[in-house]
Amino acid sequence: MSPIFAVFRTLLFGTAFAVSAVALAEPESDAPIPSEPEVVAPNEAPGVLQTVVVTATSLETENFYVPYVTDTMSGESVNVHRAARTLPEAFRETPGVHVQKTGHGQGAPFIRGFTGFRTLLLIDGVRLNNAVMRDGPNQYWGTIDPLTISGIELVKGPSSVLYGSDAIGGTVRVATRGRDPLDAGSTESFDFGTGAHYRFAGAEDSHTARGELSMATSPEAGNFGILGGTSYRDFGDLSGGRHTDELPNTAYDELDGDAKAIWRPDDDLEFVLASEAIDTKKIG
Repeated sequence: MSPIFAVFRTLLFGTAFAVSAVALAEPESDAPIPSEPEVVAPNEAPGVLQTVVVTATSLETENFYVPYVTDTMSGESVNVHRAARTLPEAFRETPGVHVQKTGHGQGAPFIRGFTGFRTLLLIDGVRLNNAVMRDGPNQYWGTIDPLTISGIELVKGPSSVLYGSDAIGGTVRVATRGRDPLDAGSTESFDFGTGAHYRFAGAEDSHTARGELSMATSPEAGNFGILGGTSYRDFGDLSGGRHTDELPNTAYDELDGDAKAIWRPDDDLEFVLASEAIDTKKIG
């Protein structure tokens, strides 16, 4: 290679590099250079309501920051979207949970492979099952009326530090519906309410009806709220399809009654009294 050609090549590539550098530094158009997109934290995303979980840590914590695998369901999801006839059936579509049903009026969930007294069920924070109950699937989960549920929190995995040695497979906390007292700024001293629910299903020839009454008072009148209701269910034999007749011994009746009272003598103090009863009768 001749010295003259080497000098010419150096000048040529040096000029091209300089032109490219100028082109990058000074864009041809006058349009402003777009800035980098702003990174929004999960708890600061606009228009998104974050799910708050209490069961996992006993404190109100956003689901994103809980060091457990959790699932939440609203009462509407249980009774409308999933149309669960029993509490265990509400977990049919939940990953990591298998629902075992001895009959259509009862059942038990397997959470992370555990069931029976190795999975904990809390009703408004009060445990329903304990270590004296039978090992393996049992009927106690089916004694909760789904129409009384306002929300469900499921924690998969051991929670024995918070809830004892029987919370090995998982912990389920069911919050029941109630009537809160009226706000301090309410213009009314008393408020009465009524509610009704009806559902019909053709495949099982079932009728579900519920009626309820509620009352709430303002702080000046006692700061008290109460809700009571009765549910009646009539389940017929399941239809097996076009080439299968009705499945025998799948029909039963169910009658539920519940009441929940809330009293707040102070802003930081609350007393809750709740009761629920269930009676089922097999048909056929």
